Amino acid sequence: MTPAPRRLAALTAALALLCLAWSGGALAAGGDFADAPAQARAAAGEAFPLPDGWEAAGEALRLGPDDLWRHIDGAADQFLAFGFQELRECELAAGETQITVGIYDMGDPLDAFGIYAAERSPDRADLGVGAASQASPPWQWLLLKGRFYVKVDKLAGDLSEADGRALLASLAGALPGADSLPAAFAALPAAGRVEGSEGYTRTSFLGLDELTRCVHADYAGEDGAAWTVFLMLPDNGDTPADLLDALGDGWRRGKGRAGREARLRELPYRGLVAVRAAEVGLLGAAGLDSERSLLAVLEAGR
Repeated sequence: MTPAPRRLAALTAALALLCLAWSGGALAAGGDFADAPAQARAAAGEAFPLPDGWEAAGEALRLGPDDLWRHIDGAADQFLAFGFQELRECELAAGETQITVGIYDMGDPLDAFGIYAAERSPDRADLGVGAASQASPPWQWLLLKGRFYVKVDKLAGDLSEADGRALLASLAGALPGADSLPAAFAALPAAGRVEGSEGYTRTSFLGLDELTRCVHADYAGEDGAAWTVFLMLPDNGDTPADLLDALGDGWRRGKGRAGREARLRELPYRGLVAVRAAEVGLLGAAGLDSERSLLAVLEAGR
């Protein structure tokens, strides 16, 4: 039998090794920014874009889908639902002002727009930088550019709205991608569209499991009417006719004045929703009480 002192020493050594292994795994999976592993911080720093007038105040961090929850625990699920690929984050400084810049690569411009739209404030105007941008001074600035969603958070010092806008413009210039909304939104009617109301829902749009990958926007008429128009994008090579036929028994057949075949459904607390085959995917409308009015909206679309 091992003497008690030797058993105690062996147990202590085993616990130390266990703690070391656990902490190493936790750090490799993300952890706090300051405690991230050197290889993760160095890899991110190799290509982190520095805005004009700013310098790195610490080493950059790079995290993937398996690590994100350790860094933004409560919000990680929403990012992952939109196809999150990678986060690069770094603390920057300009004089006494310190900020954190997080660059989220969402893999696709539409998914980047989806998370931007989910986190933006509906009451704040667009800054006209990148594809979309917004300020919540003095604490936060948001930017959409191509497949990237950028969050800037002020940590210390002063950052005016003008300086924040210039910061976003510099970041936008350093990131690849178009300075416009994803091309799918061009299929939605321009007339009557409420500015800034565009959105993207990956699953269960209007609470219906069959409506997936939908870009949408709100509309307002001169008579005070309000409605929503959406486009369900195809997946896995589905044609518009395939998508229409796959809607199921809950939808009834209808036709617009031009004779185009449509499907309609009554939703509890939401009223009627109507869809038809479009050039790409399914074009739909909801929010109007009249079937005739909904079908007329669909006829006006592409």
